[in-house]
Amino acid sequence: LLGVEDVKDELDIDEVQQTTIAAALETYRQERDDARPERGQFDRSQFENPTDEERQALRDKMEKERDELNKKRDALNRKTDQMLATLLEPEQVKRLDQIAFQVRIRFGLIAVLKSDEMRDKLSITDEQIAKFDKVEEDASAARRKMFEGLRSGGGGERPDFSKIGEMMAEARKETEKNVLAVVTDEQNAILASMKGEAFEFDMRARQRGGGRGGFGGGDRSRGRGDGGGERRRPAADSDDAI
Repeated sequence: LLGVEDVKDELDIDEVQQTTIAAALETYRQERDDARPERGQFDRSQFENPTDEERQALRDKMEKERDELNKKRDALNRKTDQMLATLLEPEQVKRLDQIAFQVRIRFGLIAVLKSDEMRDKLSITDEQIAKFDKVEEDASAARRKMFEGLRSGGGGERPDFSKIGEMMAEARKETEKNVLAVVTDEQNAILASMKGEAFEFDMRARQRGGGRGGFGGGDRSRGRGDGGGERRRPAADSDDAI
């Protein structure tokens, strides 16, 4: 997120901060790349008629390597976040965390609410989780129906995919509305404080600059890029919570 011009403008990052942040992010990218396992020569023979023991051993090895890589990435993300926090003012850190949370809920509100972190922070009940699951099932069914309608076209005409972005946005709003109907007023207030004032920026610009990192779990350091995109002020019509 700190590679996005809109975010840097929102945080009012000065030139001195920008220089040190850029250096910290470059160090992060280098260490992240170094942590990636090297691609060795592909040994096709290990996949030809393996025994059950060999197949299980290979799965265990791959799972162990994946777990080790994830641990390295998590440690690197924590270290980089701590470093970046020392380069920002407390209010900048607070606002950055709010923006990161908005990104997380935009890419998966239900998944965020069902996470262990939010279940604990909001005291979400099993009954609410079941209702979230139902909303998710209904949303998936609605999306399938929408795409089937687009593919069918009707009357032999070509499907109009130009409206898919608008249709997806409307579907997302409907899902959010149904999710928030499950959330209590007290939980809603906590979500509002975590989200802060609504902030929007060009998501495509972030993805162009994001490289392989893309949008992660909201880590300040996750992803890469030099940002870009037009400057947008926070949306005027801020929802109650999401």
